[in-house]
Amino acid sequence: MTKVGRPRKHTDEKTRWRKASKAYRRRHRPVTPRTARKRAEQAAREAQATGERCTVSPTVTLLCKAIADVTDDDVAPGSLDAIITDPPYGRAFLPLYDALGAFAVRYLKPGGTLATQHGDVFLDDVLRRLGAQPGLDFQVQLLWHLQGAETSTSMTTGYSYFTKSILVYRKAPWTPLRYNQSQYWSLPQTSTRTAHHAWGQESAGIAEIVKRVTTPGMLVCDPFLGGGTTALVALEQHAAFIGIDKDPAHIETVTARLAAYRAAEAAA
Repeated sequence: MTKVGRPRKHTDEKTRWRKASKAYRRRHRPVTPRTARKRAEQAAREAQATGERCTVSPTVTLLCKAIADVTDDDVAPGSLDAIITDPPYGRAFLPLYDALGAFAVRYLKPGGTLATQHGDVFLDDVLRRLGAQPGLDFQVQLLWHLQGAETSTSMTTGYSYFTKSILVYRKAPWTPLRYNQSQYWSLPQTSTRTAHHAWGQESAGIAEIVKRVTTPGMLVCDPFLGGGTTALVALEQHAAFIGIDKDPAHIETVTARLAAYRAAEAAA
């Protein structure tokens, strides 16, 4: 007698799209009072960006400013070896890539590198905005596979995304930093990535980016500092670092993380 098991889930297109539709509604439900309050609190903090420059250590400097407000007194033109960052995603934040491109052209050294993450749906807009910057040449799209990540299907494109994309640009003139580098890596995703910021990234994944676009001793900048993972990874890779964020709470978080890192390193 043949044993008949349960039918497999998602055997037809209708069921798959029903699941995707539920996920879409969860992500696009009306803003709750709690979420609205948190957004208002963050906007209020950002409006109070102090402009304060904080030298955390001889190789780490933090600046509480929006990227568009950075001046030559804050960062010397042509001084950065690499910009490694992850701006906010979504249509409303696309103008930030105009500011990021202009920042890269002004403050990167000739041959310096910009490596930026981005939202997948608006990739064409991001490429257009960064590509409009004179002297900023596109190099490669790095792909970071998220092992065990919860799938999310875009209702705009219909695709499920399992990777993070990082666009790499170089400021002309440039030569290859090194050879035989892979544009792809795969790492497990963990819940600790959001311990210090709602949009935090895995430190192991950021380390893969840093390894590909820098060498020890370089000056790295993250103008969307957030929870400071790039700062910690840069220190681990023996790079100097400048972090910029307009939210004073983020500056405080990163300062505490760096202090804890230095204390643990000294105790080791």
